[in-house]
Amino acid sequence: MKLFQSLLMIPLALGAFSVPTVAAPTQPRSSQLSTPTLIAQAFKPPKRGAPKTTAGGATRGQCDASRKSLTPLLPKDKFGLTVSDRPTLFWSLPQAVSGTAQLTILGDKESRVVYETTIALPKTAGIFQFTLPPDAPALEVGQQYRWFLSINCKVDGTGNEISVDGWIERIAANPELTQALKTATPREQVRLYAEAGIWHEALTILAALRLRQPSDLRLNMSWRELLRSVDLSAVMSEPLVNTCQSMVNSHQSTQR
Repeated sequence: MKLFQSLLMIPLALGAFSVPTVAAPTQPRSSQLSTPTLIAQAFKPPKRGAPKTTAGGATRGQCDASRKSLTPLLPKDKFGLTVSDRPTLFWSLPQAVSGTAQLTILGDKESRVVYETTIALPKTAGIFQFTLPPDAPALEVGQQYRWFLSINCKVDGTGNEISVDGWIERIAANPELTQALKTATPREQVRLYAEAGIWHEALTILAALRLRQPSDLRLNMSWRELLRSVDLSAVMSEPLVNTCQSMVNSHQSTQR
């Protein structure tokens, strides 16, 4: 009898323990995945472009011995918009050249020299920049300007030149962009300018960020992405070097 009672108690005792359940593996939700925020997307070129011209473009001399030439950092049509009255221009010089460069800016359909100066080149190869100084004439809104940069490099005493050109137009930012820029961080400003097709501000702000934080991987990736989107992959790995300073200024308004 005692044995029978003991057998009856076994199921009851087993029922006191809860059998653990194994949860089915859950699929990760896309909202839970952390994705890096884009700093600068591919540049969206504006609908307008550089005016047609019959004048010559870039020329090369013996100082281009490395098979690489002086390259302006511009979209492939050599035209860039700006909202600044005194914007910053960028060029890539893959080989060091001891010498100076002559910058000339023409206005009024290339009939007038707006600004002319001699620039002291950096002593190291790479991407260099020049910002129009405060004493340079301010670019006017709605006006297109053509600039030329000529490097006087001394190779074997020949004194050959490298010369490149480009176009720039100053515009007024639309109200929506102006409002968005008021609360945007510098990284967000790069994206806003790139989406609006305003090349010079997108490039200048991103270059300044890279100079302050050269080891920031995301900034480096954004720099490469921005240049790649305008067919400048050949120079996107070049280092950023010092900002060039003007040596001699000559403001003119002569007719050509």
